[in-house]
Amino acid sequence: MLHKRLFVCLASLFLTSSVLHAKVKDGKLKIDDTKKIYSLTGTWKFRPEDKAEFSRLDFDDSGWKMIRVPLSWHQDGIEYDGASWFRMKVLIDGSYKDKGIGVILPYIDASYEFFFNDEIVGRSGEISNSGELIKASSKIEKIIIPRKLVRHGRENLVALRVRSYGGVGGFVTPYAYIGEKTIIHDKYTSYLIWNGILAGILIFVGLNHLMTFIGRLKESHYLFFGLYSISIGFEVIGIKTLGYWIYDSYFFNTYLLNFGLCTFCISLLSFFYSFYQIPKRDFVYISFLSIFGITTISFFLGTFSPQLFYIYAKYFLPAMLLAVILALGYTAYLSFRAVQQRVFGANIIICGFLVTLLTVTNDILSYLELIHSEKYAEEGILIFVVSMAVAVSFKFSHVHKESEILNLDLDEKIRQLENVQEGMQKSEEKYRNLVESSKDIIFSLNGNNEIITINKAIFNLLGLRPDRLIGRNFLELIYKSQTESAISLNKLIVNEKLEETIRKRKEASFRAEFLTNNNEPKELEVKVEYVETDGNEFVLFGKASGVTEDTIMRLCESERQRYVLGNLAILE
Repeated sequence: MLHKRLFVCLASLFLTSSVLHAKVKDGKLKIDDTKKIYSLTGTWKFRPEDKAEFSRLDFDDSGWKMIRVPLSWHQDGIEYDGASWFRMKVLIDGSYKDKGIGVILPYIDASYEFFFNDEIVGRSGEISNSGELIKASSKIEKIIIPRKLVRHGRENLVALRVRSYGGVGGFVTPYAYIGEKTIIHDKYTSYLIWNGILAGILIFVGLNHLMTFIGRLKESHYLFFGLYSISIGFEVIGIKTLGYWIYDSYFFNTYLLNFGLCTFCISLLSFFYSFYQIPKRDFVYISFLSIFGITTISFFLGTFSPQLFYIYAKYFLPAMLLAVILALGYTAYLSFRAVQQRVFGANIIICGFLVTLLTVTNDILSYLELIHSEKYAEEGILIFVVSMAVAVSFKFSHVHKESEILNLDLDEKIRQLENVQEGMQKSEEKYRNLVESSKDIIFSLNGNNEIITINKAIFNLLGLRPDRLIGRNFLELIYKSQTESAISLNKLIVNEKLEETIRKRKEASFRAEFLTNNNEPKELEVKVEYVETDGNEFVLFGKASGVTEDTIMRLCESERQRYVLGNLAILE
């Protein structure tokens, strides 16, 4: 409900405020209210030819072509590169006699001279007497008409001698007004101040987000939003001709304008793809990237040649503007889809987009002369940029909050892990103490029967140092008498038991004679267990305990082994 009310209020504001009075129709305009300002847009008389007599009030221009202002004459199908003339007549009421008249002239390609009743009273750039372009300049100008030239109560001639660049010439923007000089002065001043502030805000916001991106390199939407905001700022500077206040150069201002046009849509699309987490390598994105890449190259080539600049203005620029409209429509589609998918921040961007759409619609209707209103496209774009910045900020806040929650959860899990590790260390220490204090030999073997670990009980039972046994084969600890052949029965039995443990993966128990440090045999009771580790690896864990001497049993066992050896044809 709040969004709907806001939308209605903004609609009423933009469509009803600052309504302009009258426009030029069929080359004529009447001004009769000193408190009002009058637009100089409309239909002027036009002649693609250069003669000095065209500046005279009494010259008959009844046969001249009517052309709409603002419009570059190549857009009206007139292919002509040279000096052309625009003429219109204004009837000035007698109430202006003590007030004075002022005029604001907009962005005009590529240079012009302003005449009022036969006299030149202002210019931008420089045109030779023969009509050659000496210095190009499209800077917006405020001109105060000398009172002695004004014919009150009668028609006055307003004429412009305009020189094109490469066949591109005429009015580019609609910011052309006439009225009482103090009102004109105030409007001109507010124009410069407001658009300067607007461009400054856009560039500052863009630079701020670029700095944020440096600290958060994984979040590319900061980068693309920064580039988008800066490109819009450059576009405002260029289209409002504020670039001349930075550096007095036609091409510098043109570079700012067209660079902004060529880059803002790519950065805008890239921002939405990043912000809504859409894969960039799709057909739509690559298509837009190709279009704007080609138009950017064509513009830079056009600055080196008037002919190439004309090709850019006639073919590539309209294609780029059409692509801009399509790109805006596509980003709107992405935003509406994101709203349906409940993407965080999409609702805010949609509100800003609707306001921008409203202001652009207002400008289009005004351009088509269906309504008479001020232009608000730049203000609408500013609102759109602000909505995007707010969405980015909210997303940052949301992500930061989630990050804090995750950090708290991570801290808790780290504490739990530390407690577990501490417990494991204590358990390991306790286990180690139990192993080391055990009177039994505790050992572990790998698949090759090599000793991995063994406790110090082996020193007490066999007199062998445990540190010297690591890596040695377990069978080397088995006793072999001097009377036995190369193959020891003891070792055969032990090896068979170890292989059986591995094969059946079950615990095995057996007795075996071990070799002491005095090369004497000592019988131990051995238990071995198969334990799986990571993957297909395994370890044999075992324990060897001392055996109580039993002479009768030892004799029986000895006789049994002799019998087995006899059957195997292994002689003692």
